[in-house]
Amino acid sequence: MSAGEALALVYELGRNNDEDFEEDFAMDITETLKQLATDSHKYRAKKDRKQQRATFRDILQFIESDTVPEIQVKFGKEVLVLDTWTRRKQYDTLCNILGPSINIHLTENELLRDIFEIVGPPPTTEIPTYAQNQMERNRKVIKLVP
Repeated sequence: MSAGEALALVYELGRNNDEDFEEDFAMDITETLKQLATDSHKYRAKKDRKQQRATFRDILQFIESDTVPEIQVKFGKEVLVLDTWTRRKQYDTLCNILGPSINIHLTENELLRDIFEIVGPPPTTEIPTYAQNQMERNRKVIKLVP
C-alpha cells in the first residue's frame, strides 16, 4: 500500500511539472492498479485485503479521473481539508510522529499551520466562568492551609 501511495505522489508531482508525464505514466500503470484494486488472494488477512483494495481503488480513481477522495479533519473549531495525496501523506506521517497530540499541534504550532495553509490566528480557549470560579475557590483553600 505504501508503494501505491508513493505512485500517487509521483503521479501528482510529475503531472504538475510535465504535461506528457500524465499520459505516459497512466498508460503504463493503470492495468497493474486495477489488479491490485481487485486482489482476492486468500493468503492475505481479510482486513489487509480490504485496506489494500480501498487504497488502490482511490489511487486508480485519481489517475483515471483526477479525483482525490477528500478527507476532513476536525480539530477544535477548525477543519483541515486533505484534498491532495501530498497533504494526505504529510498528515499521515505527522500523525505517526506526534500521535494523539496532532490536534494540539494543528491548533498551536505555527509551522504546521503554515504547512497545511491553515489561515487565521489559532482560536483562543476561554475558561468558562463556572470553571474560573471553581479554580479561584480552590486557590483560596490552598492558601488558607498552613
